[in-house]
Amino acid sequence: MDTTAEANLLEYLEDRMGESLRGVLAYDDDEYETVFLRSDVEAAHGADYGRRVTDVFRSRNVETQAIERELEFSNETASLQVFNEAIVLHLQGDNKGVVISMEHDVGADFLTFIDSCRDYLPY
Repeated sequence: MDTTAEANLLEYLEDRMGESLRGVLAYDDDEYETVFLRSDVEAAHGADYGRRVTDVFRSRNVETQAIERELEFSNETASLQVFNEAIVLHLQGDNKGVVISMEHDVGADFLTFIDSCRDYLPY
């Protein structure tokens, strides 16, 4: 993994998000690195949280490749998941990626847009 690139990304994220940054995890096929994990997140989810999260996103990469083939969309480069507890941005490349977890305040405008869309749905 490119620790210089990850360190530069972390510096950028800390400048942009401050305390709203929950965690940054980097992975490839063979290993993962917890670049940053806020202490309260680690306390709530355990010391092996980074491994568990990167395992999930590695498996999602396999699913994504199948979707790309079926829909002929070319390569997915990023995805955004909104959970009750956090927003997660997944940046991916060839068999590697970075998972960025943040508080909802970072994506307030986008979350408002999502809520507006949901207002039209019965669920």
